[in-house]
Amino acid sequence: MFLLPLNRADGGPRIVPWLTLAIVAINVVSLAAVSVATDEGPLADELGRLISFLQQHPYLEMSPGMARMLDDEMVEELGAARSDFLGSRPLPTLEVFERERHELADREQNVIARLRELPGQRWGFVPAQPWSATVLTSLFLHGDWMHLLGNLVFLWITAPFLEERLGRWGFAALYLASGVAGSGAHAMRFPDSAIPLVGASGAIAGLMGAFVVYFAATRIRFLVLPTPVVITLPALVVFPLWLVEQMFLSRYGGADSGVAFGAHVGGFLFGIAAGGVARLARPDTGGPRRTVSRGTAAADREAFEEALDDGDAAQIGDAGARLLERLRQAGDAEALAFVDEVRERVVPLHPPRLWLAGASLLERHDPEGALAMYQELVDDDPEAPAALRALMRRGDVLRRRGQTRDARSVLQRALRHPTCTSAFKEAIERSLAALPPAP
Repeated sequence: MFLLPLNRADGGPRIVPWLTLAIVAINVVSLAAVSVATDEGPLADELGRLISFLQQHPYLEMSPGMARMLDDEMVEELGAARSDFLGSRPLPTLEVFERERHELADREQNVIARLRELPGQRWGFVPAQPWSATVLTSLFLHGDWMHLLGNLVFLWITAPFLEERLGRWGFAALYLASGVAGSGAHAMRFPDSAIPLVGASGAIAGLMGAFVVYFAATRIRFLVLPTPVVITLPALVVFPLWLVEQMFLSRYGGADSGVAFGAHVGGFLFGIAAGGVARLARPDTGGPRRTVSRGTAAADREAFEEALDDGDAAQIGDAGARLLERLRQAGDAEALAFVDEVRERVVPLHPPRLWLAGASLLERHDPEGALAMYQELVDDDPEAPAALRALMRRGDVLRRRGQTRDARSVLQRALRHPTCTSAFKEAIERSLAALPPAP
């Protein structure tokens, strides 16, 4: 099972994430340019000579890293030939075997040298040579299009919101520093490795760590592959679980495993640390948000957006209801537009105060929309006090629309609600008495 992130359940960022888009563009252009400029002929020739040598000396075994450069069919063919030889023929003398084993190692080094001549590998980060510009250039190179696509999916889930919260300079610093930290962690794990490291996954892992710090309660929609099922999980659950998985894989994966799990771990832990320090240093940081006077629509909007970022349903309800009331004072048009925005973005929290206020506004302009909002609030938590109020309001709307039978059913359900006090019971009975008699 694999979880493919789709989007944040509460909507996208409020700004155009230009720096995130620029990172995407640089990575795409870099891979396209490398693909065009790459001539794999010399590498293929060197690999051919290596395979020919192994076929002539089937008792020799190539390194695991070299085996990953060959297709599975060739690896199986060479393995079968080696098994057949060892089961039927004696090995050469120790002196000959050692000489041929060293020759195999030299041939593998020739293949690696040809690999290093490829543009995409030339600018990759080599742990054995850590002090070079490749620690940065490697962050914008990828092995192939699937490698790039996998990274961009996680970039798009996290980067736009951190760019908005930290500002472009802060976000750029976090991205680059996380990438360097990830490469450093990989180099500490395999200091003598000559295999180039390419990819933005260390930097993106850092963004995931910082995202947990700033948006822990944010719910993210995931597609469960290979099924068509979509689930919603909070960042505080899914990203740390991903970290645990990477730590496990890092523990048992070698330098030639094909994936730098240690870079993922290092980048993620750095992102948590950097995000924590930044939040403590500037607890109210909001990137490009402007400082506005209290008691204005802009201040109410800012409070609402900050509540959304924190993922606190109570704060969202209070801030959203204040903003809705202020917009209503200026006219129903802006207030109705805000209710539409709320129904799209504030899901699946359904904060009661905001939901009741929004549905109340819709009663005159869009009764069907009001009925739907009341029903959503009831479905969200049927036993809550807010559900009783929603049932009462829903019954009144149905009564005014002439849907007597449905109104009676809803109001009778309200009478049976566990939070229905004597005062509520009296009001519901008055509404029931106002209904025309049942046929």
